[in-house]
Amino acid sequence: MNRSLLKALLLFCCILTLSGCRKEEQCQSIRIVHTTDVHGRLFPYDLVNDQPSEGSYARVAAYVQELKESNQEVLLLDAGDILQGQPTAYYYNYIDTVGVHPLATFFNQYGYDAITMGNHDIETGHSVYDKFVTQLNIPALGANVLREESEEPYFQPFVIVNKGGRRIAVIGTTTPSLTDNLPAHLWSGMKLTDQVETVRKYVDEIKASKPDMIVALIHSGSGNRDGAYYPKAEHVGYQMAREVPELDLILLGHDHKELLDSVVHQNGKVTYLLNPGSDAMSVSDTEVFFCKQSNGASSIKITPKIVSLKEVEPDPSFMASFAKEREAVDAFISSPVGHLTENIDARSSFFRPATFTDLIHQVEQFTFPKAEITLTAPLDFNVLLKKGTISIRDLFKLYRYENSLYLMRLSGEEVRGALEESYDRWIQTMSGPADGLIQINEEYFGGQYLATAHPTYNFDTASGITYTVDVRRPRGERVRITSVGVAPFDPQRTYLVAVNSYRGSGGGGLLTKGAGIPVQELQDRIVETTERDLRHYFMLFLQKYDPYTPTIKAKWSFEPREWTEPAIQRDSTTLFSHLKQ
Repeated sequence: MNRSLLKALLLFCCILTLSGCRKEEQCQSIRIVHTTDVHGRLFPYDLVNDQPSEGSYARVAAYVQELKESNQEVLLLDAGDILQGQPTAYYYNYIDTVGVHPLATFFNQYGYDAITMGNHDIETGHSVYDKFVTQLNIPALGANVLREESEEPYFQPFVIVNKGGRRIAVIGTTTPSLTDNLPAHLWSGMKLTDQVETVRKYVDEIKASKPDMIVALIHSGSGNRDGAYYPKAEHVGYQMAREVPELDLILLGHDHKELLDSVVHQNGKVTYLLNPGSDAMSVSDTEVFFCKQSNGASSIKITPKIVSLKEVEPDPSFMASFAKEREAVDAFISSPVGHLTENIDARSSFFRPATFTDLIHQVEQFTFPKAEITLTAPLDFNVLLKKGTISIRDLFKLYRYENSLYLMRLSGEEVRGALEESYDRWIQTMSGPADGLIQINEEYFGGQYLATAHPTYNFDTASGITYTVDVRRPRGERVRITSVGVAPFDPQRTYLVAVNSYRGSGGGGLLTKGAGIPVQELQDRIVETTERDLRHYFMLFLQKYDPYTPTIKAKWSFEPREWTEPAIQRDSTTLFSHLKQ
């Protein structure tokens, strides 16, 4: 080949290369918007505390409508815990059950494409969530929820959604730990499997449908970024991202913690993880660009973000469309049930016997008169019920969850073990009066929850027994019970103990880890259960003892008081001065 021809060939190749570099990408975008843990907050109003709120599905609807008006294609998803929380959900779950649930109406009419069922959705019971699912025009997902006998899916495992000509696969899972925390009749006929293994199992079937991207919509928190794997874990976001690299996006829920993060795989692919937190204070909004070059090469570019809805005004047409439902719920929760002669304040419940927790103890004893001991935790930490009329609204402040009540057989030593486990989550061993008493996590300062190291709904106290908690002693040696009623305490004797259904089913681990009862044996310990949730029995109690004078019957204390009282003063100021205002 002569030199002139070689130069000509090289020049031709360079021109081809340069023209290839200048080829334009053509990109099409869609938005994937995700909510989670909204807990029945349909309206931009906190119906429990009777004041406007920042979150709500009403604001979500307005935000999504604005996107659509700007010609955006929107895939709209919810990761569960829809049917429990605000009185709107409770009213249409249990009181007015005739028509279509307004939350089903909302999902059907305001553009949602799929939801995943959460543990608190299952907590409402088969009669509620089974009916709710039939009222939806969109899939309710739960790939790891199987029918116990056939092992066929109880909920739809995944769905392929077409948006703007693109096929988006969405697979849903929920936390399998709900079987350890909820009464068996609420999830009867179900078997829950490991979330990560389940998604991995479905990946090939999903890929056979040739989707443009795969999204996991899971009612599960992020978990430990570098933590070891263990079967049927509750929080598996990072683990799923590491072990199922085919996923482009993992949309989380359950732990109420905002998150925007990613896992980069060895081949350079990125799996994004997003959680907007709870109550629709924010949404996750991911813009996905499907790009194609003129030479046929294609790629996906993902731009995720968490968007606050604080400045989003609800659409007046939304409010008008649900005006009747709002009026009905308002009338229900404003109904009087009794009267208080004095204020009841929750804050002191963390430091000593208090009227807030004692009212719960008394309602449990009233419900099961045979109970020799009652156990309860403060389910809220900043409630003040003022003397005067008490309404159904106030019952939601006193008791946040739809728990029923169990009467169980526990030995004295098992009761002590459960209390040891409770206080071990609550307090720390003190070496002197200058030490702190409460386990405080400063990372939670400024948040909407109390900055304790562990959830306060596991801070059980007991009534019906007299006991002390020696803060000088190590774990397992703090609680000393001296009597049950007027009789001496016998660690070997079996007592009848009233506990809520969450605790009695193993929730929080106080009866399993603390008392040492295998979870599979708990059902055999149950003597009696209530037919209704505890709020119903609050209503009966307050109607019978109207007006109610708050009293303290529980007999326990932190010892030695010359150490604990100064620590209580300091810790109380620290905890309650750092709450989100």
